[in-house]
Amino acid sequence: MKKAFYYLFLLFSSLVFGCAEIDAPSPSARGENVTLDFTNYIAIGNSLTAGFSDGALYLEAQETSFPAILAERFQTVGLEGFEQPLMPEGNGANGLTEGNGLAGHISLNGFDESTGAPILGVLPPSANPYEKVSNTETLNNYGVPGLRVSEINIPGLGINTELGNPFFFRMISSDDAMSTYQQVVVEKDPTFFTCWLGSNDILGYASSGGVDGIEGNAEGRTGLTPISDFENAYNAFIDALIADEETQGVLLNLPSVMATPLFTTVPWNGLPLDAATANVANLALASILDPQIETQAIVTTVIPSVVDQLVQGGQLSEDDSAAYIADYTAAYIENPEDPQPEGGWDTNIVDATTAGVNQVIASDEFQTTLAQQIAGLKALGFYPDFVEGANPLIAIDETSPTGFRNLVEGELVLLTASSKLSLLAQVIAEGIASGSLSLEDILPALLTDENFLNLEEVENVNTFTEAYNQVIENKAMDENLVLLDINSILNDIVENPVSQDGLTLSTDFISGGLFSLDGTHLTPRGYSFLANEVIRTLNLGFGVRIPSVSISQYRGVIFPNN
Repeated sequence: MKKAFYYLFLLFSSLVFGCAEIDAPSPSARGENVTLDFTNYIAIGNSLTAGFSDGALYLEAQETSFPAILAERFQTVGLEGFEQPLMPEGNGANGLTEGNGLAGHISLNGFDESTGAPILGVLPPSANPYEKVSNTETLNNYGVPGLRVSEINIPGLGINTELGNPFFFRMISSDDAMSTYQQVVVEKDPTFFTCWLGSNDILGYASSGGVDGIEGNAEGRTGLTPISDFENAYNAFIDALIADEETQGVLLNLPSVMATPLFTTVPWNGLPLDAATANVANLALASILDPQIETQAIVTTVIPSVVDQLVQGGQLSEDDSAAYIADYTAAYIENPEDPQPEGGWDTNIVDATTAGVNQVIASDEFQTTLAQQIAGLKALGFYPDFVEGANPLIAIDETSPTGFRNLVEGELVLLTASSKLSLLAQVIAEGIASGSLSLEDILPALLTDENFLNLEEVENVNTFTEAYNQVIENKAMDENLVLLDINSILNDIVENPVSQDGLTLSTDFISGGLFSLDGTHLTPRGYSFLANEVIRTLNLGFGVRIPSVSISQYRGVIFPNN
């Protein structure tokens, strides 16, 4: 049995975070006599291990990856060296290839003067960002952006930049082109490791709005990895890593993507309006929707009813009625004032139909029914009814009678949809100013499936996150490995920002200090905070005294020079 032990590190209180140093218990106090060997530290994971930040992997952020920060401290307890697959100078790369969206990292260029919204830009990529590094044989950081647990045993993941993962391609030798990630890492024979894998098995689905379903697209990168597949691959990987009983390591579980700025920045009801704007917007929307709803009622109920009366009166044969209804309906939609159906129908029948339809439309009964239908659509959220204050965002919905619907509480909007929120507010304002608001104006500003998670998709993300974390926790318990509960730590910070080294950290976008401009990856300061949590875990769990880092020495988001 391994000499390590299972240790679940939770966020005890804000006082714990405030401590610069911790008086760690001795190993004997926990009933174990554990010796950690940091001689060969290998960092295992995805973009969060690589130092990915601001939507790209670039040199400056890599140099402050949490494994790099840990390695600096581990030198005080025996680490002999730590090498990373450093990117070339410049703005790095986002993981895409030339001609398919290759770009560098995101930059903050300023703030909108009227709304205060951040103005973001994307910088050009570094030159030859995926060129193989020269130190493929001596690397310690095997964080591969985009890597999923479902991919760790796929041969050829690093075969080239087009068919494989370009970041894995650049960090392995040509001889390892067909090797799996697991084979490459296990061959490094670590004496100590950190393993933070699994986030991408969820993030692809969540960040695409679940648009391709749980199964994902043909490449499998927008779906959720089946839980049994995740469990089998993860457990086999850890088993291979710890085949040497002296190897120690820390398993990090998965933070909920729901707690990141990617999903907490844009609220489901993030359209604020004053009373006057709400009133004018309602009038403008009514001018668009009410005629459509009325026409729908006429063609689905009124016209068939009037034609049926003509059949009953002997003016039209029952055999001809279906064809006549189709022709008259098409003509009515084209010109409701004077419908002239094709098909050579008797003008007396056409005139009688038009007279009957107009009579029904003018009746109090029809108008009352129409008003009730509109009220029902509003109650169901299919017909936006703007009010003073916060209003739900609007999404295109093919199942809705109006073609769109209000979002509801609990649905989560992606940070990347913030531009549509700004556009919708702009369209409404311009429509009010011009006195004209058309459906063509509104549609580009409405959310689509990839812009948000509906309630079912939110539940899917939560269910799979919990299941994956249970797999990780079970493996830590079974093998007496250290578990760092990042999920609990981050969820607590959402409600209770933490203070450390004179700084307050929160999950707020841009101002919080933890998360970078992509809303899911950390800033250098965020990675230093994470490194401290690993250090604190080791100090508390093993009785070692690894010095913590000063997070104030690491930056948050870079603000533009004014």
